[in-house]
Amino acid sequence: MRVGYFVYDATGLQDYNGVTDRVGLSYDELIQVTSINTGNLAFKYGARKLFADEVVYLTYSSDPAWVRDNVDVLVLPEANLVNPQIDYGQQAHFVRKVDKPVLLCGVGSQAKMDMTPSDFPEIPSGTVTFLQEVAARTPAILVRGEFTKEVLSRYGIDNVVALGCPSYLINADPALWTTIIEKGSRDSVLDRLAITEGIYGQSARTPMHDKVEKLLFEYVRYRGADYVGQMQPAVLQWGLGFDERVNRQQLAHLNSYIAGMDVKAFEKLLRSRAQAFSRVDEWIAYMAKCSGVVGSRIHGNMMGIQAAVPAMPVVHDLRVKELTETMAIPSASLHQMNEVRRLEDLKDVFQTVVFDSDPAVLDARRRSIAASYLDVVRELGLNPSDHLTGLAATDEAEFTVSVGEG
Repeated sequence: MRVGYFVYDATGLQDYNGVTDRVGLSYDELIQVTSINTGNLAFKYGARKLFADEVVYLTYSSDPAWVRDNVDVLVLPEANLVNPQIDYGQQAHFVRKVDKPVLLCGVGSQAKMDMTPSDFPEIPSGTVTFLQEVAARTPAILVRGEFTKEVLSRYGIDNVVALGCPSYLINADPALWTTIIEKGSRDSVLDRLAITEGIYGQSARTPMHDKVEKLLFEYVRYRGADYVGQMQPAVLQWGLGFDERVNRQQLAHLNSYIAGMDVKAFEKLLRSRAQAFSRVDEWIAYMAKCSGVVGSRIHGNMMGIQAAVPAMPVVHDLRVKELTETMAIPSASLHQMNEVRRLEDLKDVFQTVVFDSDPAVLDARRRSIAASYLDVVRELGLNPSDHLTGLAATDEAEFTVSVGEG
């Protein structure tokens, strides 16, 4: 079995670990292969660990005729595909031309917190066609959550299962949450804290979200926390070592938003505390040295979880809500974070949200997700990895979510 595995760049710069060799690459090249968000590497990495078959790395610009003759199954790790602003017409043509079985996973819709599936705007016809073409070639399209599943149902696409993100299965420990909760504690969680940078576009923010992001940066400023970038240019540039690329005007704007410090003091702080990663394995290794992770970036928190570190996503939009609910990941609301008055209060939120959770319930849900992935992988004729089989083996019969039930 030979798998056509879709990444952002098939020229050899990228594999499922992220960038294979960044020596000599410019900042712009690194950002290109992450599709402008290093968090995108996490689900590419996670999906690659689901099967043991040989892989050919592809993009939608690859030659369909060559792919049809040389590949048996297409694996498409996607994210914000169900988006009114993005038309997957080209991708639909590619899937039709290749005409091979497809594993499409991680699919989600971009929506504000108060939106319902019936309110969701119409998606482009090309995207509908893409989803229909995939649906005809797979036992199930694997989506982030029930919201996305209901949106797809409006277009007659019903072989859909809500499983969250494949990055949830990177760590091979079937009792991961038991390990996390036994290892961490309220009193030590702030010792070496990592804050996930949550600088979104103005249209995606709310006043309460802004307030929480400023609050979280206080832990960088006063408690020595690291600030882990995913999209914000200055944080990525310093975190990746491209100091010469930092734009002082953008830096001043960032300072006015989250800190309000003297600009030179802000620059000095960010130079010392900014972290960023172009390889998932290095990201997880860094997180393993932290005592806790918190912030509104789901994949920044996910890297903490996969490192067996207490992590607490802050739910600020429907995307994070859908993912944390589907995967049963303990998370804090903006309202909970808004109640934090002193730096020490964050310990109490971690206690309520993470440490008071039942790890047996969380581990059971994670195993059920692994078992459902295993069902789909096998139905497609792929050889499941030992990694996936081991995760799904514990109590597999009890916890499997049947394909088609969601």
